[in-house]
Amino acid sequence: MIHLPKKPIYYLTLFLGANAAFSITVVFFLYAFSIQVFNIVVYDNDFFRNQAVFIVSYRTIIILLMMILYCSKLKWWWKGAGFILIFLMNYILVKMGIQTFKDGLFWLITLVNIVASYFLVAVIDYLLKKRQFGMTNNKHS
Repeated sequence: MIHLPKKPIYYLTLFLGANAAFSITVVFFLYAFSIQVFNIVVYDNDFFRNQAVFIVSYRTIIILLMMILYCSKLKWWWKGAGFILIFLMNYILVKMGIQTFKDGLFWLITLVNIVASYFLVAVIDYLLKKRQFGMTNNKHS
């Protein structure tokens, strides 16, 4: 008999896995090389703390949006509309001065954020499902 995890636990695991993978593979490099910088002041005179607050919020939002787009049964053109909305959200953040990119890298970095986050949600989902069904023959399950 196959024991599937309860949906909330599965989605929490998917979120945490995709969030960690996205942080390590994309966010770290964008932050380390100051390619994508957030200019919001939550804490006075503490640039790094302000960056951390907004980076955590940003990556949480983008991973949650990608999970919704990936896990929903929407047609690809609806998913494309969701990706365009994320581009628009980033554009608005740039125009408001909350987010800046190195010169000429807005479109490339936004595209990398979208593709990488969607891809990592798909990979983590695949690995979780593979592990679920792969353990059915394991004597220790």
